Amino acid sequence: MANFTSVQQGSPEKDVLKNMGKMDDIMLIDLWLHYQAQAKEKIDIQGRIGMELTNRMREEGATARYHPKAECRLVSPKYDPKILYTLAELIPPEVFQTGYTPAHEETVTTQVDANFDMRTVTHWDKYGTAVAEIIERAEIPTSRRLSIKRGTDDA
Repeated sequence: MANFTSVQQGSPEKDVLKNMGKMDDIMLIDLWLHYQAQAKEKIDIQGRIGMELTNRMREEGATARYHPKAECRLVSPKYDPKILYTLAELIPPEVFQTGYTPAHEETVTTQVDANFDMRTVTHWDKYGTAVAEIIERAEIPTSRRLSIKRGTDDA
């Protein structure tokens, strides 16, 4: 039977996989718990690194970071429509309608909720600081997430 303590002290995972058939159930469950704890710790560290990158990018007003082997960017945030509705008081109606879609029924008879086209709305800041402040206030702070994708040439 394989020695569990040697696995805990850092013997390669390949040895664990090679010797699994020789291990009893208790040892396999212990290994599973061990690797699960390691995975949780690594995911926590990964999350903290992501938060640090996100905070740095926000402070600098950046939406992307250069890396030779990965794409690192902040994905588009979500906005609170209740706050965005107040823009109707500050934006001309014909302009407001270019970025707002009222609730309606599609031809498939699916109810479509009212929504804002943020690709348009975010450009309304040209109508003044009051408008820009509303758009900024409508952004849901925790909705902007960091996206890091490995490149295809990653070794």
